[in-house]
Amino acid sequence: MSDGRRTSPRSNAFIFGQLHPGSEGAPVECMVWDISSDGAMIEVPDQDAVPDRFSLTLPEDDAPRNATVIWRTGRRLGLRF
Repeated sequence: MSDGRRTSPRSNAFIFGQLHPGSEGAPVECMVWDISSDGAMIEVPDQDAVPDRFSLTLPEDDAPRNATVIWRTGRRLGLRF
């Protein structure tokens, strides 16, 4: 899936991850719909509980990824790593 704005192709993920907003709040569970080396699309229970910057932990990663929200639509968010 490519829309011209992405610098690397995304692949379907369908895995659960966890957002860590730091000192701002408790971790938030999320569904990762698709992911690439540069970003991801996730779904969260409440987008208002997610800050613009956070770390994202995924089961297959050795270390959390620093993420920035680049768009929000309903409960889905686009991230840049």
